[in-house]
Order: sequence, then structure tokens, then C-alpha cells
Amino acid sequence: MPFEPGIDELRVMNSLIHPDGLSTIMAETGLTRKVSIDIVRNLFHYGFLKPLNRDEKPMPSFDVDKIDRVKFSLSGKGLQFWEENSFRLR
Repeated sequence: MPFEPGIDELRVMNSLIHPDGLSTIMAETGLTRKVSIDIVRNLFHYGFLKPLNRDEKPMPSFDVDKIDRVKFSLSGKGLQFWEENSFRLR
């Protein structure tokens, strides 16, 4: 069964239309740090997000212990999903 992002995942994607970090995700979604990290990890694992370094260059992976130093951006797959499903946030 394929991974289908739910409403919380969609809210996280909505906060990452422009590259940003975990603190912005938490502020814009109201999700706790733990939940935000779990969602980011899942979205990354399934190819919806890409981690970026300080220079906003893509990285192949990220260290969860240093997640506060990482920005995230939607991948092509994530942007397509967000475009097709953002109406669910209304």
C-alpha cells in the first residue's frame, strides 16, 4: 500500500512552499517538535521533501540530531502532491 500524506503532512508541505526549517514548520502548523520531526522524516523518506544545507543546496540525507541546521523544500513529487491536494486545507 503506497504512502498517502494526510492533512498534517499537507500542512507541513504548505509551510515549505519556500525553503524553511523546523521552527517555521512548528510555528505555522502548531504541531509539536516530535510530531513535526516524524512528519518531516516520513515526507523525506517517501520523496516529498528534500533537505537543504545552509547554502540551500540539496543534501542526500540529514542527521535528525542536527535537524535545526537544515532547511527543507518540497521535491517535485511533493509540489505536485501539494498542488493537487492543497484544497483540502480550506
